[in-house]
Amino acid sequence: MRVPSLNSVPLNFSSVVRTSRFENGVPLLTQYTGRPFIDQTAFFLVAAFLAGPLAWDAGERAQQVYFLLGYPVPSVALYYGPRVDVETAQWLTALWQVSPILVSPLLLVFSFFASPSMSASSKAAPPKKNAAVKHLKRLYLITGLISAAVHLGTLYVWFTSAGTNPQLSLSHTFLPNRQTWKDSMVLGMHYIFQWDLIGTQVMMLAWAWLAVMDVLRVLRIDGKSNMSDYVKAVLARGLRWL
Repeated sequence: MRVPSLNSVPLNFSSVVRTSRFENGVPLLTQYTGRPFIDQTAFFLVAAFLAGPLAWDAGERAQQVYFLLGYPVPSVALYYGPRVDVETAQWLTALWQVSPILVSPLLLVFSFFASPSMSASSKAAPPKKNAAVKHLKRLYLITGLISAAVHLGTLYVWFTSAGTNPQLSLSHTFLPNRQTWKDSMVLGMHYIFQWDLIGTQVMMLAWAWLAVMDVLRVLRIDGKSNMSDYVKAVLARGLRWL
């Protein structure tokens, strides 16, 4: 598998994967399942991501927590559980990469364990209109609280630690820095992840803008004429939905 790079960034990545050893001497696992394709994919992903879970760069770790805590079990094990040895961290990092793929098969498996009484009652009675909204609200509430806790906790770490640890400043965490991108493989990967985050956020803002435009179009149809009317209507509908 060829490692793509731009302007030799990340520095020494090819050397790390060729020797299976990081710049600091930590050995890189080469076998996880015994399946060459799976093991090789996990090998490259662990090489790219491991600096965050092991806090070799505190800013990269903070950025990964901020952006990637969408896979609760492996993420909590990696970032909030007790410190583990390097080999265990590599196994968890490999699991972390494939965990979103496992969600759909697990849902299918769990569906076979649904309560028979629930299945019988659902067949006997026609489904109620918007019957799933209650569960969707609960899901949004739980995920919203988890996300808020992670973001607030990460912000607290940034604002209380930046003075003593320059790697935990907002600029080091989020802003790509061409002055340090070739200093090490870790900083080179951090630089790439920063641009990855920027691109993702831009796309999220674009979709949010399209959603707002769609809401404004509906509100115009409802007879709302100015921005204050739009804001009041959006807030009213949001509170009603909650």
